[in-house]
Amino acid sequence: MKTQDSRINVVKYFTGLKQQLKSTKIEEVRISGSILVFEPPEIPLSPEGPQKRKKKIMFRLIGITISVIIGFLKEFIDNRTKKDQKKLNELKSIILLKLSWLTPLKNIWNKVN
Repeated sequence: MKTQDSRINVVKYFTGLKQQLKSTKIEEVRISGSILVFEPPEIPLSPEGPQKRKKKIMFRLIGITISVIIGFLKEFIDNRTKKDQKKLNELKSIILLKLSWLTPLKNIWNKVN
């Protein structure tokens, strides 16, 4: 534990020195006049990183919406094909009824040939 704490302290110390060196270099460049700073940088009051929770909720709602739309489309297509199949069966039965008078002629034709 003590060695780990001492490592952490050493890392923090060198990180602080590194930040001071960067700040010093930036200050030197700014004083030399090669860079003009109009507004000094400001630390944001709140983190502006990705808002994971809002994104998760949004994508879940989008997914549910897309799923519902796909379900309705599938049901619509299934009903349409069922209606088309029903109409086709009705047409077949009507045609067969209309052509039923040909059956005796067909039998006669088969006997002749």
